[in-house]
Amino acid sequence: MHVAKGKSTRFSWGKVWGLNYKFPKDKVSILYAKLEEPHGQVSTNQATRYYYILAGKGEFVIAGQRALVKTGDVISVPPHTTYDYKPLGSSLEVLLFMEFWDSTKWEK
Repeated sequence: MHVAKGKSTRFSWGKVWGLNYKFPKDKVSILYAKLEEPHGQVSTNQATRYYYILAGKGEFVIAGQRALVKTGDVISVPPHTTYDYKPLGSSLEVLLFMEFWDSTKWEK
């Protein structure tokens, strides 16, 4: 299945924004996100989430454990885990592979 940029959905809150490429049949979303402030605490569901750091430096706090990341790093967040992340500098850009996310509430 091909999802063109124009078919992705834009989401935002505060100074966090991005694009959600939805694959409902596969129950997967691939997200591009740019953060200029902390993301806010969230929890994973039944699947591991994988973040590829596209640009910048950041800090993830996963189940109370701190991890510093930079461009080119990959970080995983296990199922049923609470975490948060933020840029260390002006911004952090990530590519996130996760379970299907219906971003309707945050779409702009």
